[in-house]
Amino acid sequence: NLSFMNLVEALSKSADQQPHITALKLPIRIRGELSYQNRSFADMQHAVDLLATYLFAQKLSKGKKVLILLPPGEDLLISVFALLRLGAIPVVIDPGMGFKNFIACIRKTQPDFLLANPKARFLLFLLKAWVRFKKIIFITHKLKQNLQKQNFVCHLQQENNLEAIAAVLFTSGSTGAPKGAVYTYNDFNAQIEALQQLFKIQAGEVD
Repeated sequence: NLSFMNLVEALSKSADQQPHITALKLPIRIRGELSYQNRSFADMQHAVDLLATYLFAQKLSKGKKVLILLPPGEDLLISVFALLRLGAIPVVIDPGMGFKNFIACIRKTQPDFLLANPKARFLLFLLKAWVRFKKIIFITHKLKQNLQKQNFVCHLQQENNLEAIAAVLFTSGSTGAPKGAVYTYNDFNAQIEALQQLFKIQAGEVD
């Protein structure tokens, strides 16, 4: 069986064992040509530590539900790992489900915090009618620069109950009303194990 470390500390383990290996490739265009910026496992781990420490200082802690409004990419990955490090509960809703279903999902979960892309500001006046966030945090370029400049991290005690809620992931609603699937750490660990076995994932492979 996989240990708890396989979810919460998977990135830390990779950063320790292969710090300079590429963990993430970010597509960019230079003079119309597609290229990539590489992030190593050490880079990713440090970014997670910085954000987790910052979020903890913002009173975001174990068991708090956090609505995530971030597009797929580096910021989303780092944010989810940081929240799991804190024992907070990411609430992820598929934006393609339509506004009515989107609001219904938020009303059901009543998240404590909002972690969002600055482009989501226009939604705030609508969301405030349905939920009272204790704090709204935008993942901006300036925030990331400040975190790198301050370069302050602290050791955070991680959740050690495998049956604790790790995340709430809403279905798309394509076959009915969207439903919030509650994932425990055990669920995620089993999912990781199944994916590793099914695709025979080996170190050094690029997805």
